[in-house]
Amino acid sequence: MKKSMKQVIIHLILFSVATACYAKAPDRIVLRGGDANIEGTILRYWQDTNHLGNWFRPEDIIRLKIPELDEGKYKAIIKYACPDENGGKVSIKFNEQEFKRTFGSTGSWQTTMNKTIGYFEHDGGSVDIAMTILKQNGENQAVIDLHSMTLEKM
Repeated sequence: MKKSMKQVIIHLILFSVATACYAKAPDRIVLRGGDANIEGTILRYWQDTNHLGNWFRPEDIIRLKIPELDEGKYKAIIKYACPDENGGKVSIKFNEQEFKRTFGSTGSWQTTMNKTIGYFEHDGGSVDIAMTILKQNGENQAVIDLHSMTLEKM
């Protein structure tokens, strides 16, 4: 699939942001919506609030990449928003380690909440993160707005 210029720029931002965060705080990395590489047609990046939204097609994938991460155990946390009628089940993969988590209401698209995804072991080197929809709570309903993902070294 060819990447648009916007997708290429977003992908390049990911490398600079992830590297900069890693250099400043090696025990905590925060990846935001603008750091993602989006695969799909409906899922989009909202630049004014730096988050991803309109995520309701199972074929739309959110990808994040950290070029270099120290060996160790990490806690993954997602900051998201979701009104009452939305939500669903999402797969989050860190390289080959997969977590399946259900996201419930935060009250509205404007109210965010942090959700611990889980803990994963990393042998050092790059980390490829992929998020896909497994189940929507409502037909043609967006699952969540993704505001950020934080990795904390334990």
